[in-house]
Amino acid sequence: MTNGSPEDHDSLVAAHHARVQALLDSDLSALSKVVGEDLVFISAFGQTMVWPDVVNSIQSGSLKMLRMGSVDIKTRIYGDVGLLTYKADTASVHDGEKIETSTLSVTVYIKRDGGWQMVSQQHSPLS
Repeated sequence: MTNGSPEDHDSLVAAHHARVQALLDSDLSALSKVVGEDLVFISAFGQTMVWPDVVNSIQSGSLKMLRMGSVDIKTRIYGDVGLLTYKADTASVHDGEKIETSTLSVTVYIKRDGGWQMVSQQHSPLS
């Protein structure tokens, strides 16, 4: 832990878990509470997505998350910026193809309106 109160760290991890559950449920309303409209996401395959891409993928059914495990979660907080690093084990269906990955994730959250919103995430494949 760095800076920030224990409550800040707990609420950051809670926002992460809420985001994961919203993705698993394809719940855009819940997801929009913990993901910023200024999101930039970089997948383990180097694909970049922004918030409208995520919304369109979920609404169209071209993206469905099946499993999103997170282990070894570490947090750092610098004022209104929170960093989460963790190992992710995911399974999804993207454009009809099942994809399973094990990655290291670096995720940036910003505290807005009293809660955390993810604004950036990058996954790197684990070998």
